[in-house]
Amino acid sequence: MIKKIFYTCKTNRKGFTIIELMIATATFSVILVIITFSVNFFLTKYYQSLTTINTQNNLISVMNNINQSIKFSLQDPSYTLPSITNPVGYLCTSSDEYVFYINRPIFQGSSTTNTSGIIQYPIPQNTCLSPSSISALNGKQLLGNNLRPVYFNMSTLSNNLYNIAIGIAYTGNVSSGIGNSLLCSPKIIPSYSGGCSSTAGNLTDSEYIQYASSIGCKPTPISQFCYVSTLHATLAMRIN
Repeated sequence: MIKKIFYTCKTNRKGFTIIELMIATATFSVILVIITFSVNFFLTKYYQSLTTINTQNNLISVMNNINQSIKFSLQDPSYTLPSITNPVGYLCTSSDEYVFYINRPIFQGSSTTNTSGIIQYPIPQNTCLSPSSISALNGKQLLGNNLRPVYFNMSTLSNNLYNIAIGIAYTGNVSSGIGNSLLCSPKIIPSYSGGCSSTAGNLTDSEYIQYASSIGCKPTPISQFCYVSTLHATLAMRIN
């Protein structure tokens, strides 16, 4: 009796066929691929959100820096706006000079850090210099890596009150050369050079100045990221 039961159990033992193993492996592989893509997607979105916040914070920091310099300036600020013939602007107070190199990005290892981004130079009182003269001095870069100024505008409301607008853009690893291709202006016909079609050509230096207030980003794939942040403020100089 015992032998019979043992024999029955032994002959009824079943295993997996090759087809079943292949189906199970394929199913597991599909699930693994879906999980991998999902994790990569959410990580990419997380880092893009983090970059957006960092870009905004960098711009706020620049504006606060300028606000303090204007507030305690011992003389009326002077400024020169970027133009088509010279895409460099500057703002000068009694203690600091700020130079805006429009569309000149900052990236690690660059040999042109003194002619790119937004640079603050401490200067003696009443010695505001032109950007070409001051670039040889020791200044402080106010923008982080892969950021570039795309807009600088300023106007005088009264003797002690000023409107200022600054725009900066993040375009990923600009050392790879793709940064310019991600920026556009919606005021240009989309398919034209500088337009916001994904196949449109790059903005020219003159178009960066002409359409500065409207610079934005083209539609980009998930592997690339572009973000433009603009800040407008009314700054007051303390009455001495």
